[in-house]
Amino acid sequence: MNRRDALTVACLLLSLIFGKAGGAVTPDGRYLVDASRYPFSAIGRINADGEAFCTGVLIGERHVLTAAHCLYDFKSRSWRTPGEIHFVAGYQRGKWLAHAVGRSYRQGIGDGGVPSSPDVAFAAQDWGILELTEPVGLKTGWLGIEATSSKALQEYSRHPIPLFEAGYRRDRPYAVSVGPGCRILGLFGLGGAIAHSCDVIRGGSGSPLLSYVGGKFSVVAINSMRLRTQDGGPVSVAVAVGRIDGVANVAAPPCQGPGSTDSDVLKHFIEAFSDPGEPAAKRLFSVKFLETLLRDPPPLEGKR
Repeated sequence: MNRRDALTVACLLLSLIFGKAGGAVTPDGRYLVDASRYPFSAIGRINADGEAFCTGVLIGERHVLTAAHCLYDFKSRSWRTPGEIHFVAGYQRGKWLAHAVGRSYRQGIGDGGVPSSPDVAFAAQDWGILELTEPVGLKTGWLGIEATSSKALQEYSRHPIPLFEAGYRRDRPYAVSVGPGCRILGLFGLGGAIAHSCDVIRGGSGSPLLSYVGGKFSVVAINSMRLRTQDGGPVSVAVAVGRIDGVANVAAPPCQGPGSTDSDVLKHFIEAFSDPGEPAAKRLFSVKFLETLLRDPPPLEGKR
């Protein structure tokens, strides 16, 4: 088996891990996970003054990445004040790990308004960096960022490198669900916007597109909108983290939370998908096996 075939097989096996590791499977092929387990503990709901919600992800003690339009009040056609925005980390069925309100934020769209309907012209600018009043990341941990270049993102689109999306959705607002096997379909907006195959619906705006590189889970992009192709199929659009202005100034190296070490990350990842009532000895996949499949893929031989 050549390296290309081996990578394809590894990606297929990865889909089996998501399908059989114990997380509840939803009718649309997503998987409900334990939001108290890292890396999902770093993901939270962006609640806008009780009127709407989106998803956000911690990239430091008190900084959250989300979509800019999640910070906008479509009724008054104005930007919300930071104090109207609440971040609830690790939210699951009425319980949560940490909560704080906004202190300030920056967003990429500018002073103008947000279109009432998704507009790809705004896709690469649909990012927001929310600063919280409290360092909730000290309780939940946070994720690193992968400020990937356009060239590297093109490599993601050419080869089946595992990516996944995790967030809250209008059909399941009470828990984090994961869409595995996301494929990058292409880049536009001067490389600042990514079209991908995972279906991100309302509530999932601001959710992260995640990778596992160098032993770390990292944020590759932030989801912005959902569009339809000419044949009616869904395609999602995300903002590449590497194109978010100033993100490197607030992002911190990833942290798994109090009492966790690097060796715990994959263990927690598997446990998030595992039925807590099932003995560990009977679980289908081991930490070592998952680490083997998720580690950086080998260079591919032959023409691209």
